[in-house]
Amino acid sequence: MSRTDRGILVLKCFEIAFHNSGDYYDIVDPCAIAVAFCPEVVTEFYQKPIFIETEGKYSRGMVVINWIGRGYEKRCDSNIISAINLNAVVDMLIESVYD
Repeated sequence: MSRTDRGILVLKCFEIAFHNSGDYYDIVDPCAIAVAFCPEVVTEFYQKPIFIETEGKYSRGMVVINWIGRGYEKRCDSNIISAINLNAVVDMLIESVYD
């Protein structure tokens, strides 16, 4: 396996982020990308009605999830991911670094 210029850049960015965060690295963004490209990494999800609050009734500009199914307002059902195969995501990250 050889490292590419792109892979070296990703690795250096990871090392800097890891060091600057006190040896902790949050992989929320890579997980979101992995789910978008490989939805099979999702192992558990809930389908619930959600909406973006724009009127200030409950909050302002936030996603509101109707967990209990009450309410009279029409909402869109969305998949809310609660678990993913983290090993598969890490493997995808490693593969992106190496040729």
